[in-house]
Amino acid sequence: MSHDDLDVYVSTFQRTGMVGAFNRYRAIRLDGPANADIVGATLDQPSCFIAGEHDLVRDLLPGVDLFESPGAACSDFRGSTIVPGAGHWVQQEAPATVNQTLDAFRTGL
Repeated sequence: MSHDDLDVYVSTFQRTGMVGAFNRYRAIRLDGPANADIVGATLDQPSCFIAGEHDLVRDLLPGVDLFESPGAACSDFRGSTIVPGAGHWVQQEAPATVNQTLDAFRTGL
């Protein structure tokens, strides 16, 4: 990510704060009960998963690798790409790798 890009995020978060962003992660433990009615449902369209190797979300739940089986609920899962050295904002930290992966996914459709 360029310094100019980072400056945009910093100025926005200085103005708005991080409460909304953090509340999403604080609420993750509520997802299971809130989504009980979709247990067993599948995503039935072509899909792929792209994430950064060092994304903190990966270890958000103690003892669970949230990237372990990203296609578990997908009936047409085309694969996952874990980008080495990248973190949570993988599309900004490694845009060429993300674009290349998306192009390969699109070409395979």
